[in-house]
Amino acid sequence: MSDEQLIKDVAAGSTTAIEELYDRYIHVCFGLALKIVRDDFPAEKVVHDTFLDIWSRPHASLSLHGDFSCRLLSMVHSKAIDALRRSKADAMASDPPLAEPIKADFFMPVAVVGGPGLPKQAHIATESRVVQDAVRELSGSQQQSLALAYLEGLTQREIAERLGEPVGTVRTQTRIALQQIHYSLSAHGLHGKLPEGR
Repeated sequence: MSDEQLIKDVAAGSTTAIEELYDRYIHVCFGLALKIVRDDFPAEKVVHDTFLDIWSRPHASLSLHGDFSCRLLSMVHSKAIDALRRSKADAMASDPPLAEPIKADFFMPVAVVGGPGLPKQAHIATESRVVQDAVRELSGSQQQSLALAYLEGLTQREIAERLGEPVGTVRTQTRIALQQIHYSLSAHGLHGKLPEGR
């Protein structure tokens, strides 16, 4: 059964449909959340909250355009960044260390056991390899800006403060890096839409 049909069934109150979506996507959602928050318990909470949102507001999931799995992972990413920011606000860290350059393997898909079918997994793996190659071509400062933005959830102003760079420089580095990744995807016939920098 398609994801879209399952969401319609969830909207009709089907517990079986939400269970099937959960079983289909739990591994990839947990893998993404864990890569961002770096701790099992907060990652589990992120995934739980995401599926709870889908269960309690399935019409919101239906009203969005695009592939359900992309929307789902976007929800997980957003909630994981929020959790990361909350934990940083609660922590009394002084002088956090500079982020390491983004590791290209971050873009490798997590194991999708029981997840999307083989054609979708192959597409995800191909897209991930193209993104990895594009990230390897970025300068160290571009990689670092992306790591701070997408893995640590920092705003461009916070990145600029952390790196001791002007905000305009960080914006430019981020924009150019995202464009390079987008062009690489397009050149390979993949039409992944990358998020705008903050």
